[in-house]
Amino acid sequence: MTNTSAMDMRISPPAALDVPRLVFTDALLPGFGPALEPFFTAEITIEPVEGGTRYRARAMHRDAEGRDRHEAMGFHDGWGTCFDQLVELVKGW
Repeated sequence: MTNTSAMDMRISPPAALDVPRLVFTDALLPGFGPALEPFFTAEITIEPVEGGTRYRARAMHRDAEGRDRHEAMGFHDGWGTCFDQLVELVKGW
């Protein structure tokens, strides 16, 4: 069973990006070695929509325990901060 948490936000004006999708995980260590206790994979998509750009961050967890652990670590606040930093970066383009 996959548990997901997602945040949909918009950046305006539309950002032109070469890579509209970013996927990362804690399942692999440096050198692509397997992590002993991985608990999530994340996907960020960015797509043009009328009036701006849709930014979607989705975290997929192996189980509810992993989701809850990630949330207790400050998942929403941390990703919200990353989004705010991205908005500031885009404004400077």
